[in-house]
Amino acid sequence: MALAEASGAAKVVACLDARMGEVYYAAYIKEATTWHSVIEPGLYKPDAVLAIEGNGWVGAGSGWQVYAEDLSRAYGSQLQAVQPALLPTAKCNP
Repeated sequence: MALAEASGAAKVVACLDARMGEVYYAAYIKEATTWHSVIEPGLYKPDAVLAIEGNGWVGAGSGWQVYAEDLSRAYGSQLQAVQPALLPTAKCNP
């Protein structure tokens, strides 16, 4: 969820390069101030990520840089933006 929060978006497909041809992947929606998992975090092959519903998603994380073609093929027009350079942080916001 740290990656989703850092994105500044309300609908986030978080995807980090896990090396060895896999990604750490999850999807979140923010309602008011609370994040909800749409797809729980898991380890996937980039060409086997799970489907999401709706549009207006933001792709965030290094997986979008390394596996842009596979992930864009999976989500196409559902994405409003991609932030491939975004990394999660442990920074706390008061």
